[in-house]
Amino acid sequence: MNDNRNDNRTEYRKVSFFRGFGWILASGDMLGRGLGPLAGVAMVWLLVSLIQVVPVIGPLVLSLFMPLLTAGLLFSFHLVANGQSPTPTALFIGWRQPAIRFGLLALGLWVLVGMFLAATLALGWISSQIGAENLERAMENPELLPGLLEGASIMPGLLMGMGVAVIVMAALYFAIPLVLFRRLSALRGLGLSLKACLNNLPAMIGLVLAIIILGIAVGFILLLVSGLIGLALGDQVGGIIAQILFLIVALLVQLILAGAQYSAFCDIFGLQAPGPDSADTGHLVA
Repeated sequence: MNDNRNDNRTEYRKVSFFRGFGWILASGDMLGRGLGPLAGVAMVWLLVSLIQVVPVIGPLVLSLFMPLLTAGLLFSFHLVANGQSPTPTALFIGWRQPAIRFGLLALGLWVLVGMFLAATLALGWISSQIGAENLERAMENPELLPGLLEGASIMPGLLMGMGVAVIVMAALYFAIPLVLFRRLSALRGLGLSLKACLNNLPAMIGLVLAIIILGIAVGFILLLVSGLIGLALGDQVGGIIAQILFLIVALLVQLILAGAQYSAFCDIFGLQAPGPDSADTGHLVA
């Protein structure tokens, strides 16, 4: 029997550099069509992310569940793209479906292990340059760090750590929608995502550049508006309004990035294969 796994669930296509910019524009278009429902989903994301304020364990738990939450955002954009309106509980689509829940949790474990490895490589190299005792002292008193780093060659360690982090995120980028929409295993999704990113490196670079440009533009506008509000209303009231404005902008940016990820997946992989129940717009089921 010829078990050919290279079916429409695993095929992908190569796209051009400028498609990376197009994904941001496509995300903005979907956001404009479903701003209200998507904002509701983003607010639930914000509430769930507050778990990171719990010392030590909070950030670890949030990292573990990040693929599940990201899957919810991607599914919400999928509904908007198909003319439907997601409810805030669409964020938990990955948790409600056992067929994909454990795959997404496995991707969360991949994030934890990968980022731990990246940090270990970077800190291990820096420790070898300045000594373990000096590194421990610097962690207790950060003011000592600049003096200890003088003359030390830390760039190779930073590059190793960044390299591992990039590989981890590249493997994760399409793995989340592959598990969500294609029901692939986490391991298979990670490998296919990394391969697709490498074969579409120009487009991924274009996406990164588009995100950088977007970040600079949003940051400049935010600083300008915050400064004007501070001048008009005073530092105290202006500061409060600026914090609220920053929170709103952060949510919008989060949505734009999720929409770009969904657009990139549709462009490179398509959505012909089975995925979550498209009729499930996010209502919790008893």
